[in-house]
Amino acid sequence: MKLSKIIAEVVDYEKYNDYEREFAKELDSKFKGNPSVSMVDYSQDREDSDPLKGKGTGTISFRMRDEFSNSTWQEIINYVKAKGYRITSDSNYYDIEPGEREWFPRITFEFEIK
Repeated sequence: MKLSKIIAEVVDYEKYNDYEREFAKELDSKFKGNPSVSMVDYSQDREDSDPLKGKGTGTISFRMRDEFSNSTWQEIINYVKAKGYRITSDSNYYDIEPGEREWFPRITFEFEIK
């Protein structure tokens, strides 16, 4: 397959840093759980018909060694949705494999690039 053009896309990994910090502070003040927010744009070198064109993705990880109550988790989900984000997955689950890794409560979402 021949490449008709070479595309160099510059990714700005710091684009959302200020917003990520503010959103994490909001979540922490409202729900606690030591949240960490990470957001990035999908690659935008896409056909206009691609459903990911003009979108980004993000994750919220609650770095706590516990799970939220079901009612609090639902409040968090509703809060994230009210921000205009489309939740693609969520897991109110905590587990640890000693000496290997920990799984924290986590939400993955998509958003429109503005």
